[in-house]
Amino acid sequence: MSFLIGQQGRFLTVSYTAEAHSFNQLVVRTNGLSYTVANTARRKEDRFFKVDLDKIAEKFDLHSDEESKLDFYTRQKGKKTTRKRLKIDASKDVVKGLSMFETEAGAILYPYITVRGNVAVRVNKRAPVSNYIIDRKLKKLAIDNQMIQLKGEMHLHLINVKQLSFLFLPRTNSEPIRVESKAWKSKKGMVSFNERIDLSSIKDGLAQIEATEDMIDTFVEVISDEVVDPLVFRLGGNRLNLQRFTKGEMWLKKDDNERLSLVPYLTTKSTNLSFIFNQYDEQAYQAYIDLYKKQWISRNKSEKKVWIIGEYPYKAQDNGFYFFKYLREHMPEIPAYYVINHDSPELRNVEPYGNILIYKSKEHFEKMLDAKYICGTHHPQGLFPIRSHAFMKKEKTKKVFLQHGILGTKNIKHMYEKNVGDFITDLFVTSSKKEAQIVIEDLKYKASDVVVTGIPRFEGLFKQDLVKKKQILIIPTWREWLVNDLRFQESEYLKRYQDLLHDERLKQMKDKHGVEIVFCLHPNMKNFISYFEHAPVTVIKQGERDVQDLIKESAVMITDYSSVAFDFAILHKPVIYYQFDQNAFLGDFPSHLDLQNDLPGEIVYDHEALIAEVETTLQNNMKMSEVYRQRADTFIDQRDGQASARIVKAILAHKKRTDLSYRISESRQLTDIYRNFKASTIYLPAMKTMFTLLKMITPIKKNVILFESGVGKRYEDSPKAIYEELLQRNKPFQYIWVQQDKLPIKNEQTKVIQRLSPQYFYYLARSHYWVNNQNFPTYLKKRKETTYVQTWHGTPLKKMANDIEQVHGRDDSYVERVTAAAKNWSVLLSPSPYATKSFISAFQFQNKILETGYPRNDLFFRLDSEGRKEAIRKKLNLDPSKKVILYAPTFRDNEKVRNKFAFNLRLDLDAFAQELGEEYVLLLRMHVVIAGRLTIPTELKKTIVDVSNYPDIQDLMLLSDGLVTDYSSVMFDYVNTGKPMVFFAYDLDEYKNDLRGFYMDFEKEAPGPIVKTSPELMEAINQLPNVSSRYKHLYDQFKTTYAPYEDGEATKRVVDKLFP
Repeated sequence: MSFLIGQQGRFLTVSYTAEAHSFNQLVVRTNGLSYTVANTARRKEDRFFKVDLDKIAEKFDLHSDEESKLDFYTRQKGKKTTRKRLKIDASKDVVKGLSMFETEAGAILYPYITVRGNVAVRVNKRAPVSNYIIDRKLKKLAIDNQMIQLKGEMHLHLINVKQLSFLFLPRTNSEPIRVESKAWKSKKGMVSFNERIDLSSIKDGLAQIEATEDMIDTFVEVISDEVVDPLVFRLGGNRLNLQRFTKGEMWLKKDDNERLSLVPYLTTKSTNLSFIFNQYDEQAYQAYIDLYKKQWISRNKSEKKVWIIGEYPYKAQDNGFYFFKYLREHMPEIPAYYVINHDSPELRNVEPYGNILIYKSKEHFEKMLDAKYICGTHHPQGLFPIRSHAFMKKEKTKKVFLQHGILGTKNIKHMYEKNVGDFITDLFVTSSKKEAQIVIEDLKYKASDVVVTGIPRFEGLFKQDLVKKKQILIIPTWREWLVNDLRFQESEYLKRYQDLLHDERLKQMKDKHGVEIVFCLHPNMKNFISYFEHAPVTVIKQGERDVQDLIKESAVMITDYSSVAFDFAILHKPVIYYQFDQNAFLGDFPSHLDLQNDLPGEIVYDHEALIAEVETTLQNNMKMSEVYRQRADTFIDQRDGQASARIVKAILAHKKRTDLSYRISESRQLTDIYRNFKASTIYLPAMKTMFTLLKMITPIKKNVILFESGVGKRYEDSPKAIYEELLQRNKPFQYIWVQQDKLPIKNEQTKVIQRLSPQYFYYLARSHYWVNNQNFPTYLKKRKETTYVQTWHGTPLKKMANDIEQVHGRDDSYVERVTAAAKNWSVLLSPSPYATKSFISAFQFQNKILETGYPRNDLFFRLDSEGRKEAIRKKLNLDPSKKVILYAPTFRDNEKVRNKFAFNLRLDLDAFAQELGEEYVLLLRMHVVIAGRLTIPTELKKTIVDVSNYPDIQDLMLLSDGLVTDYSSVMFDYVNTGKPMVFFAYDLDEYKNDLRGFYMDFEKEAPGPIVKTSPELMEAINQLPNVSSRYKHLYDQFKTTYAPYEDGEATKRVVDKLFP
C-alpha cells in the first residue's frame, strides 16, 4: 500500500510513508486560492494529513449557492518543484469511506476520485458516477411470463464491490423496486453478473405503481468500501447488441379485473434498458390475445381502412387533434379514430367529433387490427395499445409523422434520424422548404418521403378569434435527463426557473406595465408542477388550457428551445430565448440551425440578461423587430389554413417505393450489418480495394471537386475559402465536402459525406479535383487525371518530416509515409518564399508550388469584420464587457496517452481566473489532433471557454484582442491582424534541441515576449496593451518576411489559376 485516502466525518485524511513518496506538503486549491495542510504524523518516517472540510469551506468562503471544485496537490517543502496532483494508483493505493459532508455554512461537499485518479472535492454538486465506470455491457436479456434474465459485465475504476443490486425505478413517484443480486463475481475491477429475476421478487413492487402507464428505468446499485453512498447507474450497453434482445413480455394478474405488463425497451439514445409498464383491463387484454394471435393473419390489406390519429395518449390539442377535427368535419367518409386516455382532461376536446378510442381498450385493439394509417405527433408506437415485439412485428400500417412543431433548434438525429432507434415513419410532414431540407440532409430521409404542407394546428393559429392580452407566456421545453424527483430537485432547471418566477424585478415590471405572467410546463414535466405552485404567477397545469390559445392571446414569449417559439414568432410576436444550459441541452451534436442567425428572437444565457431583455421588450411595446420577422417567415411557406387538406392529399398520393435499392437503404437489419462491418478490421482493406477497382472501371467526373479540412472534422481553413469563392462565382461544379456534420452554407450543388465512409472512397476515386489542408489516407493513390490541391495548414516554424533529426511520437515509417503522400500532391500553396523553401526541404517536393498567400487569411482584410466579430462573440456567449485572449498551442510529439496525442496544459487556469478574469475571457483552442480532451472546472466556465471544436480558428483570431501561443503556425496568420502576441514557450529548450527544432531563429524573431512560466504569462497579458508598441519593429519585419502576399486577394489568385 502507498496512499491511504479516508474520511471521518468532516475530516478527509491522506496518509503514507516517506519511503513511498518524497513530498511533505499537501495543498488544497480552488479559483486561484490555496491552503496548505500540515503533516501531523507522530513518526518522522510517516506522513498524515488531516483536511478539515469545515475549515477549508471557511477559508475559501464556500456557501450553499455556488458550485466549485477543490483540487489536491502535493509539494516538497523548500524545493522549487512544480506541484503535482494527488493521484491514486488503483493497483496499490487504498480509498475508504468517501461521503457527502455538509459544512456549517451550508455548502455540501462531495469528496471523490476523478477519472484520471486525482483526489478532488465537488462543492454543491455530486461527482458524476461515470468517474467510477470505465465500461458496462448488458450482453443478454431474456424475458418471459415468469422471469427476467440479465447477463453482463462492468469495468469499474477504483471500486471494489461489496454488494450489487438491480433497481427498477418507475418515472412516476413510485418507490424503486430493488432486487439484490446473488449471481455476480468480481476480479480486478471487472464485475460480471448473470441474474435470473423471478416474477415473485418484483410482483409486489409492480402492484404498487399507481399509474396505468409508466416507464421503468433499470439501474445497477453498487455498495463499496471506497464510497459510502451507493453508486447508482443505468444498465445498458451497445445498441446493436441490445436490440436483438428487446423481445418478449412479462405479465401478471393484479386481480381478476386487471393485468400488468412489462415490455423491454431501449431509451431514446438506444443504449439504456427500460421497460414499458402498462395496466390493462382484463377484457381488453384477452381481446388482444384473441384478435392478434388468431385473427390477424386472416385479414388482408383491402380490409384495412381505418385511420388512427393521436398525440400522446393524454393529449388532444396539437396537430393530431386538429388533423382529426379536419377529417371528421370535412371528410367524414374516412374512418378516422382518435386515441386518448379515458381520464384525460383533454378528452372533452375530441368528444364532439365521435370515433374515440380509449387507449388500451378492447376497441383500441380491435381498430388497430383494421388500421391502414397511423398519423401521430410523436413515435407511432405511442398510439399502439401494446408495444410488445410480437405485436410490432405483425403491425404493417403506413405511418405519417405530423410532428409536434417546427424542428431545428435541438439536434434530433438520435431520436428521428432514418433507421435510428425505434422511430419509424413513411411520410414526414414539414412546414417550409428550409425545414424539409433539414429532414432530407440531416435526418437522411428520401425527398419523396418528405412533404411541405404546414402542420394542422396552424389552421387554428392564424384565426383571429382571441383577444390579445398584455401577457408574458413562460413556456420552457423538457429535459430528457430529468426523469425523477431526485434529479429534478438538484437540477439547474429548477433553480433557474424558481429564481425567475420569484424575482422581485419581474413583479415590478408586471405592475409597472400592467402585464400578466403565465408559466406553463412541458407535458413531459407535468409530474414536477408542484415545485412551482407557490410562484407569484399563473401556473398552468396539463389540460387546464389549450397551449395554442395561450400562444394566441399572449404578447411576449420566454422559452428556451421549444418548438412553440416558432408558432409564436410566425405570428410576428417577440420571443426571448433563455438558454442557460445550451451546451448541456444541445449535447455533443450541434443544432440543425445556426442559432444566432436563424432563431427569430433574442438569445440570452443568464438571469440578469433575461431580466434586462424582458424590460427592453416591454419598453418597446412588445413589438417584434423586422430582423426577427424576416427570420420567422423562413420557417413557414403557407399561411392559408389548408395544411390538413394538403396532408390528406399527400398521404393518399404517397406510394412507398418497392425497388431493390430503396428496400436496401430502408432495411434496419442491413443498416445494423453495415455498422458492424464498418467497425470490423476488414472494412478499410475492403474500401481500399473498392477505390482501386473504381479507378480502373469508371471514368473520372470532370466537374467534381472534393474538399476536406482538419481530417474531416472541421469546416475551415483555405479549403473553405476556396469553396466559398467558387460558390460566389457560380462555377458549374459539383462539390463534395468531407465533414462530420452539415455545412453552415446550404447549396444544391454540394453534397456532404463522412470521412472513411463508402461514399468517401467512391468520390475520391471519381473526382477531378481534391482540395485538402492535411493529407488523405496515404494508402490511396490518386488518378493521373486528378488534380490534388494541397493548401497545407500553416507556415512552418517547427521542422517537419525529412528535416527532423530524430522523430518522436511517430512510428518508424512516418517520414516515409509523409514523403510518399507529398508525391501525390499536384500543386502546393505557399504563403511566402520562406515557406516554399521549407516545404521543398521537408517533403522533398518537386511538383508545382504557388506562392499566393493563404486564402484563409483574406478574412482579416474584409470591411465587415466588426459585424462579424460581434456575431462570433454572441455565438460563443461571451461577456461583451471583457477582452478576449486566444490560447492556441501546438501539440507535442512526445506527449501521448494510449497511442493518441495528449496535451499537458501548463497554463494555470485558476490563476488566470483569479488575476485576469475581471478583464479577460480566455479561449482555449487545442490542436485538431487533441481537440475534445480538455476538462474545464464548472466554476471557471464563464472565464475559460474551450473552443477546440469551433469550426474556424480564423474567426477566433478575428475576435480576439491578443494571442497566446507557443510554436504553432497560428502566429504567421495572426500577424495579419496587427494585434499583440505572447509566446508561452515553457519547454523551449527541449522543443528546439530535442523534439523538432526550428526553421528560423525563434527567440530572435518572435514578434512578442517569450515567457516560460504561468506567472510570467499572467504578467505578460497584464502588459498586453504595451506589447504592440514595444515589438513594433519585430512585428513589421515578421510580416514582411513571413506573410508578404497576404492582402485579402489570395483566394481570388488561387481560383483564377486553378479553377479558371
